[in-house]
Amino acid sequence: MTGVNGDPSAHRDVADELTLGLLPEERLLDHPLIRGTVIRTEPCLEAYLEFKRRLCFGLNGFSLLAESGMGRKSAMISIRSQLFRDFPSLAVAEITLRRDAPHTTRARWQALLSDLGHRALKGSNEDLRSRVLWMLEERLYGSPLPHLVLFIRNVEYLDGDLTRILLDLSDALNRKGFRMFVVSCGQIARFGLNLSTVGVEAANDMRSLLGSPFALRALNSEEDLAVILEEIDTQIIGPEDPRHWGESFLPKAYQNGFSLKDQSARLLAAMADIPQGTVTTHTVFDSIRWVLVTSSGNDQSSFMLPERIWNDALLIAQSARFVPLLENSDGHNDAR
Repeated sequence: MTGVNGDPSAHRDVADELTLGLLPEERLLDHPLIRGTVIRTEPCLEAYLEFKRRLCFGLNGFSLLAESGMGRKSAMISIRSQLFRDFPSLAVAEITLRRDAPHTTRARWQALLSDLGHRALKGSNEDLRSRVLWMLEERLYGSPLPHLVLFIRNVEYLDGDLTRILLDLSDALNRKGFRMFVVSCGQIARFGLNLSTVGVEAANDMRSLLGSPFALRALNSEEDLAVILEEIDTQIIGPEDPRHWGESFLPKAYQNGFSLKDQSARLLAAMADIPQGTVTTHTVFDSIRWVLVTSSGNDQSSFMLPERIWNDALLIAQSARFVPLLENSDGHNDAR
């Protein structure tokens, strides 16, 4: 497994020059684990395999839904990265839906053009439609395969009008011998509420476009956690810094055999003690970061983690996420 938010081993001339004079605390902000490099989890892998099955079986779409904090956006990055590895010739496009969605047909076409990277936003609705279609066809003409994978972020903001536009594009591509497969991700509660309020016809159109939903599960086993912790133990920071991610925080401890992977059972037990219910994926990663950063000042060859450090880390991570999650429940904040 490797980090998938860009290649961590890729040469970074400009970044390396810029970080030469940084203080240790500033260098910490450039650490892959701190800056948010995505680690592919077991739930992400399960989601990718289901997406791949549907794509290869000729189905229409794959809709990845999850509660806030479960890492659906990171899962989309992981799916897209693995897609490029398994199907490097496949044509891909991506659009992002927003809360302040455009309310006119013209504005919808312009938003699609903008997401696809086209700057010419003037003209009639038919002109705009033709440009969007051409942008998609251009990707397909550059591929030996007749499939286009369209990624849709924040699908909970999809409405009936945009659904019809996307179905129209899919039909137009079909008439030219192409096939559009939609991969979407969204917040499950908002998506369900949206689907229940758009009307029967629009809801059926959405199901036709998106395919059946797939729920991204929580991290809930020792194996799930061991995969993540082993990645932090073994992933190299980059060509200019050959240390492993975890080792850079606790070099003396790692040299003497310390391993985060050995902590998977303790972390799972601490998660089971959390009274509020399911621990989100975000909370797990935040707790790992907290443990590594706070422990770095105590590094020594005989280092051992304190007995209840994972319990403390989870509670601190949950409290740090508490306000954003409250805001998210009212629809005012989009937790990653």
